[in-house]
Amino acid sequence: MTETDHSKRPALQFAPGTWWAPAGWLIFIAFPLVIAVLREVPAGEISAVLHAFTMTDLPPDIVEQAIYVMAIPLGSLLVVFVRLTLGLRPLGPFRPILIALALQMTGIVAGLAFLAATFVLVVLIRPLILRQQLAFFARTALLVSVVANFAVLTVLAGKWFAFDDLISVIHFPLIVLCLVSVSFATKIETEGLKSAVWRAGVTVATAIAITLIVTAPGVAPFLLSHPEVLVLQIGLIVLVGRYGAVRLLDKLNPSTLRPQRKSNRRQRRRKSAARGRSQEIHPVRNS
Repeated sequence: MTETDHSKRPALQFAPGTWWAPAGWLIFIAFPLVIAVLREVPAGEISAVLHAFTMTDLPPDIVEQAIYVMAIPLGSLLVVFVRLTLGLRPLGPFRPILIALALQMTGIVAGLAFLAATFVLVVLIRPLILRQQLAFFARTALLVSVVANFAVLTVLAGKWFAFDDLISVIHFPLIVLCLVSVSFATKIETEGLKSAVWRAGVTVATAIAITLIVTAPGVAPFLLSHPEVLVLQIGLIVLVGRYGAVRLLDKLNPSTLRPQRKSNRRQRRRKSAARGRSQEIHPVRNS
């Protein structure tokens, strides 16, 4: 059974002349480019008005949050490129963006080490959770609790050993860590360990790329002074979604066949044996 991929559905057909026709989306590219050019006009009322539509003069705490908000569409564009143009499958459309935001809070090295340790913990603890034969909601809640305890223990270990990098992982948003961990565990159950590890690797690599782009010198000031770039990203996402879905590296993705559990195989053998005994007791008569 292959992965359900909404991106492989046929594109919607729109009536000619409607504003949302493919050519109409070009306005989301042309409009911000025109605004950016008008900003460079040396004088005039238009440039003065446009210069008022910036976020560089806001309070520092607001500016910091604005950078995170403006990084989300940029990350979305990169995720669409990775999934559709390259054809690589992450854990989901939002996980790379969430991890990228978390890495900006903890630092790339400390955040990645903590995330990798969490993935290893999920792999080790998953068989123990499955043995409890709990419902999905209970399994998920138990996994979230284990991850939260692991985060607290990591911070305490950093305190005991005076290791600031371990203490800094407390800045890793717990909800992001839980969402990624639950998604990773779900992929193990539905697609197998190999596919789950591959998806996690693609997700983390995409998150690192987003983090490096957003934190590159000059990127944040440019986004703050040119908020119309957000509109440009909308147009680029539509273009990639409609014309860039070539999936160049799709063959690198491992098979997503659902692994057969041992218990399921035992049940099938019991049913097959029961049918065999039934046929021996009640043989089918030839007409």
